[in-house]
Amino acid sequence: MSHDDQLPEGASKHTALWIALAAAVVVLGLVAFFVINRSNGGATADPSAGGGTSGATTNGATKPGATTSGATKSGATKPGATTSGATTSRPTPGRSASGQPTAGPSSAKPSGRPTSEVPSPSLPSSTVTGKPTVVPTQTAKTTKAPLNGKGNVGNGVTVEVSKLENVRGVARGPGEIAGPAIRVTITVTNGTRDPIPMDLALVNLYYGKNKTPAPTLSGPGAAPLSKPIPSDGSAAGRYVFSVPAKGRYPLTVEFSYTTDAPTVIFSGTP
Repeated sequence: MSHDDQLPEGASKHTALWIALAAAVVVLGLVAFFVINRSNGGATADPSAGGGTSGATTNGATKPGATTSGATKSGATKPGATTSGATTSRPTPGRSASGQPTAGPSSAKPSGRPTSEVPSPSLPSSTVTGKPTVVPTQTAKTTKAPLNGKGNVGNGVTVEVSKLENVRGVARGPGEIAGPAIRVTITVTNGTRDPIPMDLALVNLYYGKNKTPAPTLSGPGAAPLSKPIPSDGSAAGRYVFSVPAKGRYPLTVEFSYTTDAPTVIFSGTP
C-alpha cells in the first residue's frame, strides 16, 4: 500500500477544493486585468508599425500622421490623420464632447414690452396772455393825378401817361389771351442829380367803373422800363393790357418804381 492510498477520503476532497479555488482566483484576476486595461483605453501597439495601429481602440484623438484601421474612436480626428473603416462618434446637439450639457438657443419669448420708452418731443413753452398781438400795417403812400396830367413822385422825379393806344393784343406767354388791348406808354423824367433805377418799375391798369384788373400781354410793342434813368434825363416804357372793347372806361393807371417813393394813380377817360 502506497502512501497516497493511505490518505483518508476526506483529505483528498479538501485538496481538490483548494485547487479549484486557486484556479478561479487566477481566472478572475485575468478577467479583471483585461477589463481594467480596456476601460483605461489601453492599446497594444506594434513599435515596428511606424506609428500605425491596427485593430486598436482609442478614446482620444489620433495624433497627426497616424493611420488607424478598424478603429473605434470617440472624439475628433486631428489634421493629417487617415481613418479606414473608423466609426466616429459625433457629439449630439446640446452636449459637448465631454458629455457636459451646453447652452443652446434661448427659447424665452419676448415680453412684448419695450425696454425703454421713447420720450415725446417737448414743445417750446409759450406765454398766452389772451390778447392777440396786432402788427400795425404801413399804409402805402399814394399821389393822384389826372389821366392826361403829370404825377409828382417826389425829389424832382415826375411821371406821366404820355400815350394810350387801342391795339390787338398778342398772346405769347402762359395764360395770355389775344384780343382787344390797350398799350400804355409811361414817361419818367429824372430831375435829381443822381441816376434812378427802373428795374423795379411797376405799371398796373384797371378798367371800368368796378376797376377790374387788366392782365398784361406780351405785345404788340411791349417794352417795359428796366434801365436806370440818368440825371436830368427821361425814359419811356410801353405796357400792353388786355381790355375788352366795351365797358373799358374810365381807366386807372398805377405807377411805382421804389418802395421809398409814393405810388402815382392816374384816372380818367381819354
